[in-house]
Amino acid sequence: MTLFIVGGSNSLFRDGWTGKFPEAKNLSVGATTTLCGIFRCLQPDGPKIGDTVIWEYGVNETVHSRRIYDTDVIIRNLEQFLRMANQNKWKVLPLMLIPQVEEREGTPEYYHRALGLFRYYGLSVVDVSANFREKLGQVPADYYTDPLHYRRDEEVAGEIGRMVQKSLCTAACPINVEPVRSNGKLELIKLPASSWFENSIMSLPLINMPVALRMDAPGIIRSVIVLCRPGVSAGFRIRLIRQGEALADARVSTSCKAEKTLLKALNADNLGKWAFKAGDRLVLRYIQKGGILYAEQGLRRKLESVSIPDCDTLAGILVERS
Repeated sequence: MTLFIVGGSNSLFRDGWTGKFPEAKNLSVGATTTLCGIFRCLQPDGPKIGDTVIWEYGVNETVHSRRIYDTDVIIRNLEQFLRMANQNKWKVLPLMLIPQVEEREGTPEYYHRALGLFRYYGLSVVDVSANFREKLGQVPADYYTDPLHYRRDEEVAGEIGRMVQKSLCTAACPINVEPVRSNGKLELIKLPASSWFENSIMSLPLINMPVALRMDAPGIIRSVIVLCRPGVSAGFRIRLIRQGEALADARVSTSCKAEKTLLKALNADNLGKWAFKAGDRLVLRYIQKGGILYAEQGLRRKLESVSIPDCDTLAGILVERS
């Protein structure tokens, strides 16, 4: 059976805690949440029956719960991941990390709700903050290299890796219980790939825009996944249309702030109401005029001018089906 890791940038460093698991297939992407982990797990190279997934999104989801996403939505997305793991018979070991500010000033609502959700689904958690506090009384400030990242050495990252090693035998398939916030099942809309992106951490099929789909059954758009490249001032418009009337309409930035390629699983709840019926149309196309756009972490909100990218941007669309 194969070991997988899904998480943020703390799970990407080769000299970080994942260095204890060279055999693992690492699907982590920085500056993302569980939505991106769901997308990565649904790819052909994702986990299969009996595989184990180490989940590590505590830092990123704490940051997103401060001001970017509603905490209820983050918990719903997390629950959808756990229910997907149950349906696909994956074992899960949650690794809970938290940012330096929350470590110093007090654990946030998200932290307690996520831990409660893991317990509800019958999972044991590697709670790094609690383990360090039990051992040291408090987590030293210098255990972090910056507000979001743990120190990458044997004392800190090495110890986190050892915590995970010790607990790996407790990884379990989430139990089948009544949902707390999520009633549906997430799936990717099947779209033909027109190109391929590959770098040191991921290999993804991409879809050419414009895209116009007629929905064949009811559901809710939960995420649009896009590959955002540096040096490109661009965005897209997404519309949900019923009998000629737009039910939801949003303009979204795919323009990076920094010189770094980002894979973003956009939270559709922040863009409007995306429940659809059979026969409704979903249309995505690149924008041709700048202005103020919806922008997630690491993306530019105000674009003076835009251009249509030379390379494909759309990686997938996640929908919830009942």
